[in-house]
Amino acid sequence: MKATLPAIVMTCQRYMPIAGHMIDRYAAHWPDHPFRFRLPDGRAARDLARTHGGRLELVPTDEGEGRGRFRAAVFGLLSGIPDDAWVYWCIDDKYVAWLDRPIARAVVDLVGSITDPRVAGLSFARARHLDPPPGGDRERFSCGGVSFDRRRDYRQIWLHQLLRARVLRTLFGGFPDRLDSAKQMDALHRAASLPDDQRLYVLDRNAVVFGESTTRGRLTANCAASMRRGRGVPPGFEVDGTTLVIGRRPSRLTTLMHRFRALRLASGLPIHAGRG
Repeated sequence: MKATLPAIVMTCQRYMPIAGHMIDRYAAHWPDHPFRFRLPDGRAARDLARTHGGRLELVPTDEGEGRGRFRAAVFGLLSGIPDDAWVYWCIDDKYVAWLDRPIARAVVDLVGSITDPRVAGLSFARARHLDPPPGGDRERFSCGGVSFDRRRDYRQIWLHQLLRARVLRTLFGGFPDRLDSAKQMDALHRAASLPDDQRLYVLDRNAVVFGESTTRGRLTANCAASMRRGRGVPPGFEVDGTTLVIGRRPSRLTTLMHRFRALRLASGLPIHAGRG
C-alpha cells in the first residue's frame, strides 16, 4: 500500500519519542499500511523524521505554552484536509500490540466506497464500553457480511480509528482554547453531544489490541518493555510498574472467521446503513 491516508498524531515535542514508538509498532504489525503520519513540526519531530523516511509529514501548528492549546494543535494538523475527507486518528499514547491485518486493511479500503456522508467514523477496536448493550434496537450497517454497530457518543474517541476530518474539528472546536492538561479533555469529550450527521461505528468483533504508552506522565511497564525490544527507552522518561492493555485478542477460530469476512469486504460490495 502507498502512504495515502493522513494519520493525525496528537502529540508534542517532549513526547515525540513515544509517537515514534507508536509509528514503529505500525510498521512492525502492518508493514504495508497506507498511513502518512502528520506530526507537529519542531526540533524533536525533525529528529524523528530523519529516522522514519517518507512516512512522516511535519506540519506547523500552534502548541501554545506548556501543554495548552490542544485545539489549535489539532486544527493545525488538519490544515488543508477537507471536512468530509477520511483521516486516521492516532494519538501518541496508544500503540499496536496485536492487529488482525487483513480485516484492518479491508476496513481502511472500505472508506473509499462509502457514499453516505453521515457515516463519519469506523473503528476496528471493539473494547472499553464499545459493546452495545444486549438486546434492544441496534443500528448497524453491513458490507460483504461484515457488520458494524453504531456508537451513540464520543466514548473511546482516543482509541485509534478512522474518522472524517469534521468529526475532530467539531469535537475540538467545542473545547476551550487553552487547557491546563490533556486530562481535562476526558471530561469534556464525555459531556459533548455527538451530532446525528456524524455517525460513528465499531466493527462487530475486535481486531486490534492496543497498549497504553504512559500513565501519569511515566511510561507504562508494557510500553517500556516494547521500547526495549526496539530503539530503547528514551532518556528523561521514568517507568511506572503499571501494565495497561486495551482489548482482547480473539480466539483463532474467530480470527479465521474474521479474515473470511475481510475477503468478502474486499470484494467491493456496496455499503448500506440500517437497523438490525
